[in-house]
Amino acid sequence: MPNNDDQKLIEEYFKGNLKSLDSLIEKYLTPVFRLIFCYVKNESIAEDLTQETFIKVWRHLKKFDKNKNFRNWVLIIAKNTALDFLKKKKDLSLAAFDEKYVDELLDDLVSAEIAPDDLFDFDLRVKSVKDILQNSSKEYWEVFSLYYFGGFNFREIAQKLNKPLNTVKSQYRRALLLVKNKLQ
Repeated sequence: MPNNDDQKLIEEYFKGNLKSLDSLIEKYLTPVFRLIFCYVKNESIAEDLTQETFIKVWRHLKKFDKNKNFRNWVLIIAKNTALDFLKKKKDLSLAAFDEKYVDELLDDLVSAEIAPDDLFDFDLRVKSVKDILQNSSKEYWEVFSLYYFGGFNFREIAQKLNKPLNTVKSQYRRALLLVKNKLQ
C-alpha cells in the first residue's frame, strides 16, 4: 500500500523541490542504517552503505512504481546493498601486502570504532533478546524486530500485521518487560 506522504514528497521532488528529497532521506535514514548494521555489524561500513543506498534511491527514483510502498522499496535497496557488500568482502592475508603497508593496516585494525569484544557483546545481547522473545512469544519477537531492526513505526507494523494499533503497542511493551525481567 503506497504511503501518500511519501508520494507527495516524490512528486514535489520531480517538480523541482529538492528539499522534499531531503525529507524522504531524513525519514528513512535510521531504518536503513539499522537494517544495514544488522548485516555488516560495523558502524562506519553501515554509514557508508547507507549513503550508497540513498545514492541508488536517488538514481532510480524515476523507476519507482508509485503503486508500491516507498519504504519497502528503500529497505529492499538497503538490504541488497548490504548483501552485495558482504558478497564482495573477502578475507585478505597479510602476506598479500608489502611489509610497509602491514603496519598501517594493523594500526587501522587496532583503532577500529567497535572493538571485537563490544561487537561480540552486542551480538550476544541481540541473540539473548531474540531467544527470549522467540521462546516466549513469536508475536512479541515479530513486533519487536519490525520496530527495532526494521525501523517501522507502530502504525506501519499494525498495518503490516493486520492488527489493531493498541495491540501492537501492548505487544511491544510486553516484549520489553519480558526481556528486562529475564535479563535481570
